[in-house]
Amino acid sequence: MTEPERGFIDIDEGQVHYRTAGQGGTPLVMFHGSPGSSKMLNRLILALGKTRQVIALDTMGQGDSSSPGGDDVDMAYFADAACRALTAQGGFDKVDLFGTHTGARIATEFAIHYPE
Repeated sequence: MTEPERGFIDIDEGQVHYRTAGQGGTPLVMFHGSPGSSKMLNRLILALGKTRQVIALDTMGQGDSSSPGGDDVDMAYFADAACRALTAQGGFDKVDLFGTHTGARIATEFAIHYPE
């Protein structure tokens, strides 16, 4: 496989685009830097997908994801949108998080608001 699989998850604001590879183990949810998309993580998604399930979401308003649900959004909003997308996809009991640049801020907010 030279490209991760791609798909969309519906949430209230529209669609969240994601890239995924692998299966099994604790899923790794990845957040990209801004501005950009999960495409910048393709090589890492594929490499890590050899040993576990990896899901990389496009931040709302970036990549192929729909625009956020308002003009006054913050990192907590983006973390909540990601959580709602993962829940709509079927949810997970536990995930590991990875983020780079702005994605690290989103991953941190995700961990703070959803420690379980």
